Amino acid sequence: MGNSREPLVSVILANLNKGGYIGYAIDSVLCQTYRNLELIVVDGGSRDDSVKVIESRATADSRIHLILEKRSGKSSALNRGFLESAGELIAFIDADDLYHREKLSRQVRLMQSLPDVSMCHTNGWIIDGAGESSGKVYHDDLSPFPSFGNTNPIGALVRHNFILNGSAVVRRDVFQEQKFDERLMRTDDWDFWVRMATTHRFHYLDELLYAYRVYEGNTWFLATQEERMYLFEKWALLGHIKPADREINMRRLLGLYFHLGMPNRILKQLVKDQVARHIAIDYVSKMRFRFAV
Repeated sequence: MGNSREPLVSVILANLNKGGYIGYAIDSVLCQTYRNLELIVVDGGSRDDSVKVIESRATADSRIHLILEKRSGKSSALNRGFLESAGELIAFIDADDLYHREKLSRQVRLMQSLPDVSMCHTNGWIIDGAGESSGKVYHDDLSPFPSFGNTNPIGALVRHNFILNGSAVVRRDVFQEQKFDERLMRTDDWDFWVRMATTHRFHYLDELLYAYRVYEGNTWFLATQEERMYLFEKWALLGHIKPADREINMRRLLGLYFHLGMPNRILKQLVKDQVARHIAIDYVSKMRFRFAV
């Protein structure tokens, strides 16, 4: 399949009831100038015409592999897709998004030239429900984030998820170490990148190679407070995070405990976590100063 010097890329697509969009997503993968790829579509129990759309394209192109699951979340579908994959490189695409036709070609070439980089991600443009460009780009201001290029962005990632998930291409060995957390419904990608960044290097390619669709029915970015609490509790246990970034994570976690009325959780963190105790002391000191004034 393709030139032997070109690594196989496994593109994983998780779908649930995106029949109105998934055909366009599939076509954008199949139309890549980089030909040595397979597309693994994991459908989590769609009730619309998604499966018919996928099967019609799979009939015409043997690079498509359809996996049917009764009911699965996005993270579970991505993990299943990896288990069924064979590529040296793993890529992703959301069922309602699109690839630029040069996307994989440019990223594979870059990763071949930078063997110490485990993941390459890119910029993208925003489209609406009809596929029309909004005139906006995903990263219009990179100043809050680290100097992009060949970097380890763990500190910036803990503060904000700036990675456009579908733009990423990851080396297979990363998935041998860790998977998407299936307890997370809407922040699974953020958690995956943070954990990955503790031991791997990323490279940002500042090119518009991915179309990210924003429309009323797209709600993946809306995480519940309970999910964020679980996420920040996980990160409180991670190593390789600078003290300032660990403090930011703990402040968010303690704030959620307070907002959700969980004093026992607050006390538990104060007992076992030095950063939490520092935050509490700082808070009490500021309150005392306010009342003294």
